[in-house]
Amino acid sequence: MVQRALRTGLWAALMLSFPIIAFAFRGEQILLAFGQAPDAARLAQQYLFGLDLGVLPALCCRPSVIS
Repeated sequence: MVQRALRTGLWAALMLSFPIIAFAFRGEQILLAFGQAPDAARLAQQYLFGLDLGVLPALCCRPSVIS
């Protein structure tokens, strides 16, 4: 039973990470479309590139709260 819950959780983390990473790769274009300054959008894109490397590990290794 634990194996099934773990496997399901890992698959869910993998599927949730794809849209987050896609947003991170297109962050500069999205921010420019919302009217942000080009310099700020470029700096935000650099930050998002570093952030997207940690999305999947963060979702997989999140401690769960047992209630």
